[in-house]
This record gives sequence, structure tokens and C-alpha cells, in this order.
Amino acid sequence: MVAALGGGAGLAHSAAFEFTSREPSMDSQQVFQTLKNTLVEQFELDPAKITPQARLQDDLDLDSIDAVDMIIKLQEITGQKVRPEDFKEVRTVGDVQHIIEKLLAAQAAPA
Repeated sequence: MVAALGGGAGLAHSAAFEFTSREPSMDSQQVFQTLKNTLVEQFELDPAKITPQARLQDDLDLDSIDAVDMIIKLQEITGQKVRPEDFKEVRTVGDVQHIIEKLLAAQAAPA
């Protein structure tokens, strides 16, 4: 559900929260923590509300415009093209984390 994703607070790029190949061994917890930090920074969310089970639309109040911003931000921080159709089934923070992990795996794969 594209309407579930988001980021309306701006697209300021923070090097502190990048998912890049400089962290080739980034584990699932590190991906989650980096995603959480990014959501707090980009969308001014309460960190206590950001859990893997948190629903983007219902729990975090992110809307369809936020979804576009989130896709752009994920492209910036991963260096990978994000297809909007990849987000059709996204409902939770954990779903976004899974997509990031897939993008990082694709980035780490030999060309």
C-alpha cells in the first residue's frame, strides 16, 4: 500500500543515517535502528512509536505523499532504484526494513 509510506518533513540528507556498501555486514538490527533514526529525522516521529510492527498509516500517520518522499529517501540512502510497485504491499516499518535489506543485498551482489 503506497499510501502507507512516508515522509513529509523534508528530504534533508543525513550522512549519519545512510545505508551504504561501507557497511557490508550491516545486520537486521542495524538496518532497523538506521531506519528508525531516519524516520525520526525525516518525519519527526516519536521514536517510541517506531517498532517493526508499527503500521505506517494507522500508527505513524504517514500518508500517500509521505510514501513518495520515503521512496525518494530510500533511493538516496541505498543508492538503489526503488520501484513504487515494491511498496504496494508495505504496511509496517518491518516491511520497509525488509525492502531495505533486499536493496542492500542487491547492492552487495557482484555486478
